[in-house]
Amino acid sequence: MLEFDAAIVDSRQADGKWHTVLDRSAFYPTSGGQLHDTGTLNRVEVIEVIETDSGDVCHVTGREVGAVGDNIRGTVNAARRLGNHQKHTAQHILSQAFIKLAQAETVSVHLGEEYASVELSAGELSDKQLAEVETLSNQIIVDNIPVEVMFVSSDQAASMPLRKVPDRTGKIRVIRIGDLDWSACGGTHCRQTAEVSVIKLIGTEKIRGHLSVRFLAGRQALDDYRRRFDLTQALSHQLTCHINDIVGKFDKLSAENKDQRKQLAELQAKLLPMRAQELAQQIKQYGKTKLVFHVEEAGDVQMAAKLAREVVAHTEGVAVLLVGGRMVIAAHEAGGVKAGALAKELAAKTSLKGGGSDNQAQLGGANIKQADEYRRIIEELLGYE
Repeated sequence: MLEFDAAIVDSRQADGKWHTVLDRSAFYPTSGGQLHDTGTLNRVEVIEVIETDSGDVCHVTGREVGAVGDNIRGTVNAARRLGNHQKHTAQHILSQAFIKLAQAETVSVHLGEEYASVELSAGELSDKQLAEVETLSNQIIVDNIPVEVMFVSSDQAASMPLRKVPDRTGKIRVIRIGDLDWSACGGTHCRQTAEVSVIKLIGTEKIRGHLSVRFLAGRQALDDYRRRFDLTQALSHQLTCHINDIVGKFDKLSAENKDQRKQLAELQAKLLPMRAQELAQQIKQYGKTKLVFHVEEAGDVQMAAKLAREVVAHTEGVAVLLVGGRMVIAAHEAGGVKAGALAKELAAKTSLKGGGSDNQAQLGGANIKQADEYRRIIEELLGYE
């Protein structure tokens, strides 16, 4: 049900939002790991749906829907509902596939906005096992097995092959996927497994000693495939190679880049004394301290640190090199200024962060556009008049 008529039985403000309770609702509240529905009540956007401690379904909106007693028209967002159908039914399929192929039970479930996941009793699974589970799950989708919703008593539920027998009594909602899966579940589901469309495992992580497996289903998986296809097509075009050769081409370019960076570093090291002498010519006196302040839009910070040390060896003063987003400070012991102390004072007057020793310090978070401001502050700290 995506559209319905109802009457407002409670309406109140809380935390800057309006909370509306109806005498009947087709909106699913956040529950059992599944996300809530969205949609509208009298064209007012429903941004969240929660179930209260008393069991009422509460619709959260940014403005008032109406007064108590008013009749309203509710409309559920069909695309989001379908996405929740697909994710939740996919989770049931995956949970059984992990049991059948890896003897791994589902411990907990997360059906989130960006991805869904199942936390398994297993601590580790091989790539081969994960691939087999994915293949079996998608075969179950192709088999187009009916998904049945049943309401049974607790006694009836006890005689069913449920994955987990609930400890509650009274009427129990059971989701049956053919002979594959029987689960006590209150969530929304597809009517046939084919409606799930596709299941794609996208990653794993260890959590609480268990393996959590992330997955996408349905439209979400298709959207992800489209993004990845567009990306690989763009890379293939840029690298002038077939998509199957992208990784090899990237590895080759990466190795070449590493060699070139090594050669560049060697050349820079050879030129270091000459560059240090050139920068030393920019020396200025502030108070009792000689200062060289130099700015470069980009560069290697480690090389900049070596250069700063070379400069102060020539000037016996202080060298401050601003390279990209980092500032390198070097100080000669004969100059009377300690690099770490200067960095600390500079950080206190700016948004820069870092520190160092008496001879050398570094600060991060620098902005080249603020170079003149940094220079002015340093001049004042060194005794500029």
